[in-house]
Amino acid sequence: MKHMDDMAGGALAAAVDFGGSGVRALAAEILPHGAFRLIGVGESASAGAEQGRVVHMEKAVAALQNALRESELMSRRKITSAWASVTGAHIDGINASGTTVVDDPEGVSESDISEVKRQAEAEAEHHNGKRVIATLERYYELGGHKGVQRPLGMSGSKLSGGMHLVLASVNALTDWEKCLLQSGVETESQFVFSALAAAPAVLTEDEKELGVCIADIGASTTDAAVFYRGAAAGVFCIPMASGDIHRDIAEVHHASLESAERAKKTIGLAGDSGEFVSLLEAGGGGESRQSLAVVRDTIAHRADEILETIGRRVDEIASQDGREGRRLAAGIVLVGDGALLPGLAEAASAKLGMPARIGYPLYRGANYENIASPRFAAAAGLLQTAALRREERAAAKGGGFRGWLSRVFGGRSPDSPE
Repeated sequence: MKHMDDMAGGALAAAVDFGGSGVRALAAEILPHGAFRLIGVGESASAGAEQGRVVHMEKAVAALQNALRESELMSRRKITSAWASVTGAHIDGINASGTTVVDDPEGVSESDISEVKRQAEAEAEHHNGKRVIATLERYYELGGHKGVQRPLGMSGSKLSGGMHLVLASVNALTDWEKCLLQSGVETESQFVFSALAAAPAVLTEDEKELGVCIADIGASTTDAAVFYRGAAAGVFCIPMASGDIHRDIAEVHHASLESAERAKKTIGLAGDSGEFVSLLEAGGGGESRQSLAVVRDTIAHRADEILETIGRRVDEIASQDGREGRRLAAGIVLVGDGALLPGLAEAASAKLGMPARIGYPLYRGANYENIASPRFAAAAGLLQTAALRREERAAAKGGGFRGWLSRVFGGRSPDSPE
């Protein structure tokens, strides 16, 4: 694993987001107190990937190299290692648990907590071809009390814990790692699920405490994570996203994909822009005039299906903790390229019965205007994670290390060095 602290200009962190609609590469200088200064931004149209898997290695590598080249030209720094996101239908979230006897008179130790997590992670062995990429702490139980959030140093004879494991296809991860390596980049840590990657960039601490769902709507999949009482409670991925909307327009109204996508972004779900819309016919047969209301209905039908599925999955996660349905006080935050669909936030609020907003990166430093879009949420969140990780490493030298992913989103990467 390479680090770039020894390069001119100070410590460098880089992030690569393999989004469904585009590949984004960011570079930043690490500042004190978990902050960063953005110095490089690169973006390239996604290629060689479907549903979060590499399907054409050469095209995937070329797309990544184009994004990296843009970022390096802007930052004037060479990127040799990066934090990377992962998305796709191959990702699962499962609940697991572990128990251990506490025999230290001083109370629960870090090793006790690690043993509980290790036992929970062992349950992933039943999922062939999958690997744990994050272990999220749902709750701990000590001395019959289930509401323990941080058991370190507390007294009790038996420690139990409920975890949510994020699993990803080993083959998919290996292919993405090959893509990075062929581009001259090593991974800084485990791949991070895109919804969890985006969370540090757009969610406030109040939102995570009150209850919130962050949904990353890409081109082919929608990745989501639910937070409650300050920590991630569960994740899920649904095989529907923004790309399905303009494909529906193309198929129903016999339009080209390019024309359908343009209509999707122009019409959306809100407002009026005339009685008719012109669509280019597939195959270059000319233009056709379609009823704007009918095209909007086509958009709304798929958008409703996506939102309804998100709501159902949120209900499932909420019910596991004994809460009433999808009652997330802070509602839903939409990120990703699909979040830019006009009127989507209003539709989500009405459909799901809770607040909804578009998630823009909270970062307001240098070059913010280059990432002022929900499609950069995951990449910006990875940079925030990198900055916090660097701060945790410094704290660890003084005995203050408490687990970097717990601070970022309430869990830890099982392979991260501690």
